[in-house]
Amino acid sequence: MAADAMRTYVAALLADKRPIPESTTRPCPPGAQDCMVFFETNAEYLTENAPAGAAQQQSALA
Repeated sequence: MAADAMRTYVAALLADKRPIPESTTRPCPPGAQDCMVFFETNAEYLTENAPAGAAQQQSALA
């Protein structure tokens, strides 16, 4: 879900021709496990006026 949320957010920034924030990393708290999330997207990932989430839209297009 995190990758889908990031993918949708960045696609919206691209569609609006807004800058994409720099990636950041933060130290992992003791006892927790860290992970990296990778994704790719473009402005066409967004579907206008669709009530479904982006992951559902992508599945419908596949």
